[in-house]
Formats: sequence, structure tokens, C-alpha cells
Amino acid sequence: MLQHKEVKDFIYLLQLYNHCFVSYLTESKQLLYTHLFR
Repeated sequence: MLQHKEVKDFIYLLQLYNHCFVSYLTESKQLLYTHLFR
């Protein structure tokens, strides 16, 4: 049971990290575009 919870927590953290990473990427891409095509 404990192991299953750890796996769920790990998956949750992974999804959270993935979400943050994607939003960071899109944000930096937008910054780059605005910087390049001013």
C-alpha cells in the first residue's frame, strides 16, 4: 500500500514538473519571439 502511494506521488510530481517545464518553454519562446521580431 505504501509503495503504491509513493508511485502515485511520484507520478503527480512528474506531471507537475512536466507542466512547469512546458509553461516555462512556451514563455521563453514567446519572450524570444518578441525579442526577435520587435
